[in-house]
Amino acid sequence: MINLFKGKLFFTVCSDRLKPFLKAKKRSLKSKIIKLSKLGGSLGAFTVSLGIVIIWALCGPFFNYSDTWQLMINTGTTIITFLMAFSIQFSQNRDTKQITMILKSLMKQNEDLRDQLAAIEKEMDEDEDD
Repeated sequence: MINLFKGKLFFTVCSDRLKPFLKAKKRSLKSKIIKLSKLGGSLGAFTVSLGIVIIWALCGPFFNYSDTWQLMINTGTTIITFLMAFSIQFSQNRDTKQITMILKSLMKQNEDLRDQLAAIEKEMDEDEDD
């Protein structure tokens, strides 16, 4: 009988069983982040945020503009900003990867385009040095 709890065999068996589960969770998380990014950049999200700030401001006199009243909006905006920063960065990285793949595909098909992109890249590098 093989002792599965010693050495690499245990980790190999565990990782083989967990891979499908982790892949499914990763896909699910990616799709949720993409939806969150789209929702966060919508007019509806702006309207809801503006409404929350207006309600918060109108509640100020009822709470005597206390520290707790200020802490409520500060905490809420900090949490939302923190989460949205990562959501937006994820979306930008994903979009950049897609654009890069499209450009590489086009460059393989068109030699003139490859030369033009190389010239633009060289021009950008020269501008950064100035």
